[in-house]
Amino acid sequence: MAEYDPTEIRTTVRRTCQRLAVTVEQAGRATARALEKKSIELKLSELYEELGRLLYGKLRCDSEDIALTERISATMTKIEKCESALEKLKTKTVKVAPVTDKDKE
Repeated sequence: MAEYDPTEIRTTVRRTCQRLAVTVEQAGRATARALEKKSIELKLSELYEELGRLLYGKLRCDSEDIALTERISATMTKIEKCESALEKLKTKTVKVAPVTDKDKE
């Protein structure tokens, strides 16, 4: 029967747990980013829908309603902000500290 060194087993278990913790952290961050992206996309969809309704209303009225024009402008500004946030989120990278030899001990 082979002899097992408890220190070696403990070190191996600790190293495995640290790698698992890093992997779980990366998965958690990726999931959070995906949820945030989906949230922004949903908001963007709602804003486009609202903009369509406003533009259709303006077309049907065929008048220079200042309040309607301001609402259209405000909606377009919100759309631009959402698109900018979505672009920033797409270019954002996840940084996780690697497991070092110091952490392994």
